[in-house]
Amino acid sequence: MSVSSSQAFLVWEANARPTGIPFNLTPFVLTLNAIPDNLRPWVATTDTRLRPDQRAMEDGEYDFAAVEKNRLEESQRARRKIREQHGEEFVPRWFRKERCETTGEVFWKFNGEYWPTREKVGSGKSTWADARLEPIYDHDE
Repeated sequence: MSVSSSQAFLVWEANARPTGIPFNLTPFVLTLNAIPDNLRPWVATTDTRLRPDQRAMEDGEYDFAAVEKNRLEESQRARRKIREQHGEEFVPRWFRKERCETTGEVFWKFNGEYWPTREKVGSGKSTWADARLEPIYDHDE
């Protein structure tokens, strides 16, 4: 095919968006939060894909999503208040605070514990409860 520089031609065209999907999301984007059954045992209870408010939004349950988001935020504030009353500081499970030698900036460095823990849990040698994760999505806090 010979095309001169003065001719316009179509190089690529996106597929039509499916109807009924909120926020004009693509089918690919919807798969990002999906958790196949065979992966579920390997997913930490704190994984953002388990957020009930997020799932409700994706399902178009906007009122429930708003209520659930508020519940999660209130629960988080209550846990923080209890820690403060006991003089405790929140300690992230998978990161530690460090200072960059070059810039002096404080940053969060991965502590290397997540993947070995995930392997133990996914293979049935341990549970996520053994990992001492904060119950951020549970209704029975």
